[in-house]
Amino acid sequence: MIVSRSQVHGNKDVGLLTYGPDFDAAHPSYAHRNVRILEVEAHHNTGDPETTMTHSGNGIVLGGVRDATVRDSSAHDNGTRAATEAPAGPVGIWAYDATGVLFEHNVSYRNHTGSHTDGAGFGLDSNVSDSTIQYNLAFHNDGPGYYAYTNRRNGAHRDNTIRYNIATDNGRKLPVNGALAVHGKAIRGLDIYQNTLVMPNAPTGQGPAMRLRKGLLDVTVRNNILVTDGAPLITAEKGLAPRNVVLQGNNYSTASGAWSIDWAGRSFPDLDAWRTATVRSARAESPPV
Repeated sequence: MIVSRSQVHGNKDVGLLTYGPDFDAAHPSYAHRNVRILEVEAHHNTGDPETTMTHSGNGIVLGGVRDATVRDSSAHDNGTRAATEAPAGPVGIWAYDATGVLFEHNVSYRNHTGSHTDGAGFGLDSNVSDSTIQYNLAFHNDGPGYYAYTNRRNGAHRDNTIRYNIATDNGRKLPVNGALAVHGKAIRGLDIYQNTLVMPNAPTGQGPAMRLRKGLLDVTVRNNILVTDGAPLITAEKGLAPRNVVLQGNNYSTASGAWSIDWAGRSFPDLDAWRTATVRSARAESPPV
C-alpha cells in the first residue's frame, strides 16, 4: 500500500490511520504489509472533545503493520480540541502493534494534547519492535519531541532505535517529559544515539532534555547532545541500574543556569559527582562473585 503526495486534514480522530485486530505477543501477526507513506502532510486534525475514553487528534498512526515507512512527511497543528478527560493524548506521527517501521526525514510540530499526557512529535508505542526513528525534526509540540512507551509486560517492545534526530523547543504544555521520554512496563533493547535534544524553558515551566522512567532493560544512550536552560539535563527515576540503562559519550550543556542531573531522587551538580555516585550504586547492587 502506498499513500503519497497527499494532504489529510480537517478530521476529528486522525489524519491517516492503519489498524488491525488485538495484538497477541505470543503469536504476532499484522494486518498490513509493505506500507509506504511518502510526502504526506497531516494537519489540523483537531481531536474530538467528546472522545473521553481514548485519544483523538492524531496526525499519522501506523497500527497492525509489518514493514512500513513514513518518509518526507509532516504532521502539524493536530490535537487542538482533544478531550481534557481522555486517558491519553494525540501524537503527530507514531506506531503501535507494529514491526519493521521506519520514520525518516519527517517533521512534526505544533501538535497538541487536551489531557496531561502525550502531545508528542514522534513515538514508538506498545508492541513495536525492530523499528527506527531517524533524521527527523520535532519542535513546538505540547509533549516531548520523541518517546518510546509500552503499557504491556509482554516483551514485544524491543530492539528499536532512535538516532540522528533533532528536537528543540518541545514540552510547551508538558515540559516534565522533556525533549525525549522513555517509559513503560517493559522496554527492551532500545538504542538512542547521536540525537540533538534542546529543551529551552517552556511557557509552563522547565523540563529536562531526557526523561527516563522505570521499566527499561538494555537501553543505551550514547553520543547525544543534551541542552537545557537551567533545568536538569536528565531526570531519572529510582531503580535504574546499568542493566537497565547505560549512558556513554553524551555531551551535556546548559545554556543558562546551573548544570545538574536528577537521578534516583538525588541532584548532582557535575558529571564527576554523578558518575561516582552511580558507579558506586552499581557496585553495591551487583551480586557477589
